[in-house]
Amino acid sequence: MLKFVYICIQLKSIIMGSIYELKLNEYTVVEEIGRERTTVTRVPGGWIYTFSVYVGEKEITSSQSSVFVPYNDEFGENKSVVPGFASNR
Repeated sequence: MLKFVYICIQLKSIIMGSIYELKLNEYTVVEEIGRERTTVTRVPGGWIYTFSVYVGEKEITSSQSSVFVPYNDEFGENKSVVPGFASNR
């Protein structure tokens, strides 16, 4: 749980604008360090964050967890686009 909180705080400035641009069922990899990957998928009503740890050369998932994050428009017009944002379309 602490890792999830740390990742969310660390990634907040990177993804706050870009995740709002995702289309339904579209996803983006927001962090990949070594054998760990964090993806965000746009779903009705919000996003699903998926945290995966791989064995070997990313062929087999050794552990994976997901959490639903509901949509919140509190940022309104202040949603900025992060330069270099690349989604997996």
